Amino acid sequence: MEALLRQILVKLDKMETNAEQFQVEVRDRFDQIDKCFATIEARLGRLEQGMEEVDGHLDRIENDMVDVKGRLERVERELCEAKEALFRLENQVADDVHALLKNIDKKVEEKGFEIYAINKCLLHVEGAIEQIQSQE
Repeated sequence: MEALLRQILVKLDKMETNAEQFQVEVRDRFDQIDKCFATIEARLGRLEQGMEEVDGHLDRIENDMVDVKGRLERVERELCEAKEALFRLENQVADDVHALLKNIDKKVEEKGFEIYAINKCLLHVEGAIEQIQSQE
């Protein structure tokens, strides 16, 4: 029976040794896993910081885009106002030119009658001169 107890003790010692080795291996694995998690957490921290920076940049870009959009809308309004003013001026200039041309036509017509009258007088004067010259 002593031999049986010794065999049991030897097996228990082996089991205890195996259990201790298993515990050491498990602890080593857990240490490795902890290191991996620490590395992952550090990377995630850097990623989060990078994402916060990107968010900040995107917010600034969005604000700039809102500002640019406002400026473009203002430019469009001013361009529309300038077009309207140009169309008004164009119509007004056309009306002014038309009125000036009518006035010029009227004056040319008046001068035409005056020239006709002067020519008539000149014709009578030339006729009188011819008559006087022929009498001499």
